[in-house]
Amino acid sequence: MVNIVGFMNDKGIDLDEVNFDKNSFKELLELVDNKVISYNIAKEVLNESMSTGKAPKDIVQEHGLAQITDNESIRASVLEVINENPTPVSQYISGKKQVYGFFVGAVMKKTQGKANPEKLNAILKEELEKLIS
Repeated sequence: MVNIVGFMNDKGIDLDEVNFDKNSFKELLELVDNKVISYNIAKEVLNESMSTGKAPKDIVQEHGLAQITDNESIRASVLEVINENPTPVSQYISGKKQVYGFFVGAVMKKTQGKANPEKLNAILKEELEKLIS
């Protein structure tokens, strides 16, 4: 709702002028609930849908915004980030756990923010723990 009100304020329009109906809202919530898109991507989809009147699922498809949920694809990105960043890896191994956020950010950057966060965290923890053992 905050995003809708913000959009209305930015455009100087009333609620009845927003190109976003209850069916579009339901569709957007289902995309998030079914983990097709993340909450952050949902905000982008919402803004575009309100601006253009396009259906949220069409926007997701047109822009390739669906989350990456395939474990092996996420694992491949995690391993690339680990292999490309030996300094943070050695810091993590030596006990500096605060660099964990760096790895999450790097994988999200590599996947253009599309990696499913829950799966990313599980796989990243697993791979980093293998390095400590």
